[in-house]
Amino acid sequence: MQMVPVSDFLPTLRSMVSNAITMDMKTAVVQSAVKFCRESKVLTHERSIETVYAGMTVKVVDSSGVNRRTPGAIKSSEIVSVKAGDDDLDSGTDYAMTGLDSIKFNDDFNDVEFIAVVEPQSGTQHLPQILLTDWCDVICHGAASILDSKSSGPELQMTSFHEREFTEGIRRAYRWRIDSLPELNPTPARRKAQRTFF
Repeated sequence: MQMVPVSDFLPTLRSMVSNAITMDMKTAVVQSAVKFCRESKVLTHERSIETVYAGMTVKVVDSSGVNRRTPGAIKSSEIVSVKAGDDDLDSGTDYAMTGLDSIKFNDDFNDVEFIAVVEPQSGTQHLPQILLTDWCDVICHGAASILDSKSSGPELQMTSFHEREFTEGIRRAYRWRIDSLPELNPTPARRKAQRTFF
């Protein structure tokens, strides 16, 4: 996962807010990026493990080494898919979710594949590049709404505008993500049945 400095978002954010302190701007960008990723599910991390054993606990993102290979820091916000070969594994039967990033297996499986939704960790100095190239305006609207809400000046009037743009951007990103990654679609069987029925 390619990373860019949080400061790369600041030129766009500066066009939306005035008189903000650079450190506050960086903090607001990270807070906005966390909320954006969590709600839109736009960032995912895929991992494969050759063999897991009954009783084994796997930290899908934390133990994958992704944070050792990049300057940024990400964490899991949800594990959305666990497969062994071509078979979907069932939570509660084949494994138990013991945390947002932890799975304890109830049986032995081979060729296990995971998909997790990820988000930046608080305090990171780098963010995934896709957030800058594809969603910079949306994240900066979120950051602007955070900064404007703390202001007592005319910027306070812009808060609702930035919140609206941020919310719409999250919806747009979520629609793109569930169209491009079927595992994230919450009701694929029901939607398919509805299309077939009508």
